[in-house]
Amino acid sequence: MRHTTLALMLLLVAGLAPGCDSADGTAATGTRPRDPWAAPGDKTIVETEESMQAMQDYAYTQRAAFLAQMRRELTEVQQELDQLDAAIDRSGGVASADAKARLEVVRETWAQAKLKLDHAESATESTWDEVKGGFRRAHGELKDSFEKTRQWLSDKLAP
Repeated sequence: MRHTTLALMLLLVAGLAPGCDSADGTAATGTRPRDPWAAPGDKTIVETEESMQAMQDYAYTQRAAFLAQMRRELTEVQQELDQLDAAIDRSGGVASADAKARLEVVRETWAQAKLKLDHAESATESTWDEVKGGFRRAHGELKDSFEKTRQWLSDKLAP
């Protein structure tokens, strides 16, 4: 619930921030206000700056949506890990210790992916692609590790 609230707040702030003005009357996006007395050439420069800024804002909008989606996916994986842990506890048996060890490896991989996602939240536009790539690699490793462990568990713990 806390993660959902945080994601909604991030999306709300990302949606409202471009429309806010700063104290000096310039838009919060950094563009200059239009001067009605400016020459037509100046108007083109301002429009170009605004369109460039709009593309940058869109990139940050995608960033917020990406982060929210990845948080949801990490939460789902964590819930599935908890379910697998409960299934291991219910099954008991000789394979239980090995199953717990394998599950712990997946939890460590999950923690690394979470750390990469937390790092992505503070990424700047210039570092976004690198940070996003690092998270995607960690996320891929998590999914791979999780699927292999789930398959192993279903083979070993199946009745």
